[in-house]
Amino acid sequence: TYLADHRVFDEVVVPGACYLSMLLSAGDLLGYESCRIEDVFFLAPMTLKEGEERTVQAVLTPDDGGYTCQLVSMPAKAETEEMVSHVTARIAAGAAGRSAETSLAAAKGRCQTAVEPEELFASLQGIEFGPAFRWIEELRAGQREVVARLRAPAALGDTDGYWFHPTLLDACFQ
Repeated sequence: TYLADHRVFDEVVVPGACYLSMLLSAGDLLGYESCRIEDVFFLAPMTLKEGEERTVQAVLTPDDGGYTCQLVSMPAKAETEEMVSHVTARIAAGAAGRSAETSLAAAKGRCQTAVEPEELFASLQGIEFGPAFRWIEELRAGQREVVARLRAPAALGDTDGYWFHPTLLDACFQ
């Protein structure tokens, strides 16, 4: 799976983008045309050993105009280990209509410095992105902003079933 392509200090670590992708899918299941994810706290990493499986559950509790969320995991087969809480957040319907759009042409004009994607990946000490996380095809930097051209890597395979695929969201964070 694509998770094996996300390593931190040689351990497979589920990326934060996976949790956010789950929350976006929850918003879709709740019928939100758009949604806001607020007050996100990453409490504990989920590391996976070779062949290990964990069951992940999203617990949503209605609150004033939205839901508080907790993402927890437990071993897929063993009953002795307790649940681990990985993320807490709040999800609510997004604002009606569209927000102000930024001109791509204007952003490209401000981002004049070409950066090789491999330079970016090499600069991230301790984090290894395997083929499924290599969406960045072209990268241009400006002051406090970047513009990237992304393309789904062939190594990723099928992306059906995701409202916003975690590796795409992670590429946006890279």
